[in-house]
Amino acid sequence: MANQPQKRTFRWIVLYSLTGLVDAAQIVMDFFVVGIAVSEALEAVMPFVIAGLCLLFKIKLTFVRGLVIVGGVAADAITGGLAPFWVAVILFLHRDVNKEEAGLAAQKGQDEQMQNRGRAPLNQGGVRQPVQEIEESKSTPRQPLNVDGMRQPVMRGDIPTHLN
Repeated sequence: MANQPQKRTFRWIVLYSLTGLVDAAQIVMDFFVVGIAVSEALEAVMPFVIAGLCLLFKIKLTFVRGLVIVGGVAADAITGGLAPFWVAVILFLHRDVNKEEAGLAAQKGQDEQMQNRGRAPLNQGGVRQPVQEIEESKSTPRQPLNVDGMRQPVMRGDIPTHLN
């Protein structure tokens, strides 16, 4: 468990570093004739590299995330390779994964909280149920405080011990 946050940080460092290097290399290569061909080759390979790294780092590739990766290719093609967007693709993936993990953590916390509840809810079926005392005497039967969804008035002598 202690290695979990480091693992998460490491994967994003690798993804940002790789895409940053590729973006910088593509921008520099566009100034050379041979570099244009290499830049176009990188443009064709990068979606597969990013998808492979996502699978390696166990980042779930959803439909939207796949569209963003393909959108990186389209954005690079629209600018003619002058402005590659691979770091922007990773930025979106990072934000989306963080959002998903936060939602899962919140759901897990909510589930744990519901499991740790020791007593039943006081409102059942739209009617508040009376609080039952553990040490309630069994010799004196009590009338229910709610009858047909209406709380009955409590007479002075009928006040339960837990309401004093």
